[in-house]
Amino acid sequence: MGSISRAAALAAAALVGLQTADAGFVYSTSDRVVSAVVPSSSDTKSTSLFGNWFGSAFVSGAGVSSLANQGSDLGSTSISLVGASQAIGAAGASAIGESTLDATFVAMSDDGAATLDVNWMIGLSQTIGGAGSSTVFIKLTDVTLNTVRLVLSSSANASDTLTLVSGNTYRLEALASSSATGAGNAFSSFNASFSIVPGPASAALLALAGAVGKRRRRR
Repeated sequence: MGSISRAAALAAAALVGLQTADAGFVYSTSDRVVSAVVPSSSDTKSTSLFGNWFGSAFVSGAGVSSLANQGSDLGSTSISLVGASQAIGAAGASAIGESTLDATFVAMSDDGAATLDVNWMIGLSQTIGGAGSSTVFIKLTDVTLNTVRLVLSSSANASDTLTLVSGNTYRLEALASSSATGAGNAFSSFNASFSIVPGPASAALLALAGAVGKRRRRR
């Protein structure tokens, strides 16, 4: 019984250490904005460096309208992004909607490894009618090496794993922009997630914590 209690205590202490250490995604800047123009405008801009954020903007007039929204979470071990924009124009009147995210972070391994693996899943969508146009993309750049590591644009759905270099700085950009310069409409959206795959030390620790929890429940 004593050995189980000591193992549980050690596992809990180590887990707390992992959660509080400078590991995973360590942010230096972030800019999250949604805007709508028809031609009067409405903007919402992020006031927090990281964490949860939701913004929306909507404006309409003279038979035209535009909107944009975004829900994003910049976490230490995961990033999730959902954003969309829509524009509906009329003859002689235009509309623009835009949802953007631009964040920079340092990728830090939690176990001293030279690299860390990240699982990602991205869905992009766009529709255009009449005098409408749209742009949608998600891009990840290794700023330290000046190398584009991931870019998806237009309507696309994909998922994979990529390897980041520990200590390097990365820039993550997302854009969903829609405009209608005349009678027409446009819509674009992005939905993405990035999550760090635990390193060997973290995975072993989590397994130990789980095993200890199961053992205690059975007693």
